[in-house]
Amino acid sequence: MYLWKLARVNVVTVQRDTLRAVAVAAETELQARAVAATVAGDEGRDAWFDSNQTSCRAIAETDLTAFPYPGVVVADFLEA
Repeated sequence: MYLWKLARVNVVTVQRDTLRAVAVAAETELQARAVAATVAGDEGRDAWFDSNQTSCRAIAETDLTAFPYPGVVVADFLEA
């Protein structure tokens, strides 16, 4: 299991009710993007699967006892 950091890129205007960045526990980049999409705001789920709109990189390998299942660890959500 890896810890992934996903963040919005090339955001010209600040939108309210949007997820700006998220850290997730997941096995693969695709799984990390799918987990991030489950907590998407007004930017929509598709933004988290589009590498032109979001970056995604593994930042650490985790112990399975710490994160036994894929999921959100922390999120930066801009709420109106």
